[in-house]
Amino acid sequence: MGIMQSRKDPTPEHPYGYARDKFIWSLISAVGIFCLGAGVTIAHGVSVLFVKHEIEQIGLTLGGTWVVKGVVVVWWCVCQVVRWECMQGCEGVNCCVMGYAHKYMYVCIST
Repeated sequence: MGIMQSRKDPTPEHPYGYARDKFIWSLISAVGIFCLGAGVTIAHGVSVLFVKHEIEQIGLTLGGTWVVKGVVVVWWCVCQVVRWECMQGCEGVNCCVMGYAHKYMYVCIST
């Protein structure tokens, strides 16, 4: 639906066209998928609370938690590198990461 909306021709009200509409429709789709997943997860969690289960494959469960912790650490490190790179690109001006991203966002998208 977003792709069809973004292909509409420019109008006097929207002289640059509707190309950016696909981002809004993508956001709406992502929120819908998130809500569906959250609902299923909550329903499963509530049903598990009322039925007694024994923990099976405890090693796999603990291993999975370490994998998640490792992913979080790697993600944090990547965020720190991005932050450092943004601060290097501020050229001595006191700016934050979001300010840098907003300033150079259109340059990155158009290239």
